[in-house]
Amino acid sequence: MAPKFTISIVMLLLQSQLLILFKSGAADYIPPAKSDGFGYKTHSINLDSILIEAFYDPLCPDSRDSWPPLKKALHHYGHRVSLLVHLLPLPYHDNAFVASRALHIVNELNTSATYPLLEWFFENQDKFYNAPTRNLSRASIVEEIVKSATEVVGNSHYSSIKNGFNDSNTDLLTRVSFKYAASRGVYGTPFFYVNGFLLPDNGASVDYNAWRKVLDPLVGAKKKGVKNEESLHFFLEMDSSSVLEMYHDNAFVASRALHIVNGLNTSATYPLLEWFFKNQEKFYNAPTRNLSRASIVKEIVKSATEVVGKSHYKSIKNGFNDTNTDLLTRVSFKYAASRGVYGTPFFYVNGFLLPDTGASVNYTAWRKVLDSLVGAKKGV
Repeated sequence: MAPKFTISIVMLLLQSQLLILFKSGAADYIPPAKSDGFGYKTHSINLDSILIEAFYDPLCPDSRDSWPPLKKALHHYGHRVSLLVHLLPLPYHDNAFVASRALHIVNELNTSATYPLLEWFFENQDKFYNAPTRNLSRASIVEEIVKSATEVVGNSHYSSIKNGFNDSNTDLLTRVSFKYAASRGVYGTPFFYVNGFLLPDNGASVDYNAWRKVLDPLVGAKKKGVKNEESLHFFLEMDSSSVLEMYHDNAFVASRALHIVNGLNTSATYPLLEWFFKNQEKFYNAPTRNLSRASIVKEIVKSATEVVGKSHYKSIKNGFNDTNTDLLTRVSFKYAASRGVYGTPFFYVNGFLLPDTGASVNYTAWRKVLDSLVGAKKGV
């Protein structure tokens, strides 16, 4: 048997590069019919302005904390700086996908209400952020978000917002946001790009003064029509150290179960993965719509125990209370997104992306790829 460390690495690569717990097409809906993102106080972006692209999760505390200084900077510069917000609903922030979908629904109804609703989510994260909704069904959470969004947008929009959650197009738009963020290598929130370049000091630590330091020389260069290297140096010199698919309900829980089991018995990891493949209908979206997260975790613990062995029941159950297993699953997601993986399955061979990624890669296709490589290894 290979060392446990090696198997752990293989498992990390399996979950992060392939992310094939639940059925999907890697290239589904890509490219979209229109560009992703919500413009701030405008329907179109002024191409002559400085463009900030912010990647936000409406239920992310760091996204929330970064918004006031950015908003203040936008008001300071006026038309000289434009903002486009992209949504990245992180899988470890429960209900982030539902909240993001609500924003897409409202944006389709009334674009001027999109940012007020985003700010409402920031101000009321405690209602939907993980623990408070642990024993609530997804259906009840959606209903609560519909009511809340209606209060922001207006009572006359209640039916439209509610119906929006039954419209496959709003689901598509939210998936595209997720895929777009991952395709840009975004693996957390907030992330900021300025005129297409990543702001090195991402996160809530970018305060108003930091924004002024970045934007003042750029705006000055626009006015003078000359190159200004001060802002470029800011990007180059700052410390740059300072994506399981979110729309597949329960994918994060299932992935966490795999990490838990892998920590207990590496030889049981792939059998459990195959068990999930064979029993997707039990956990894939609709069947669990009216179940609480706690009950879903309980069911997955039971199922994993059947695969691994009854003696491991308590260890698997306790694994869901171990912050390390949560961390390992987050790392899998972030690693995949940092590679630009935005759907599943994705395949890499010796570090290079297999062009024909997806379920269409059959046995014959694999032979075509691998035979020549194996032959080269043999020296023929």
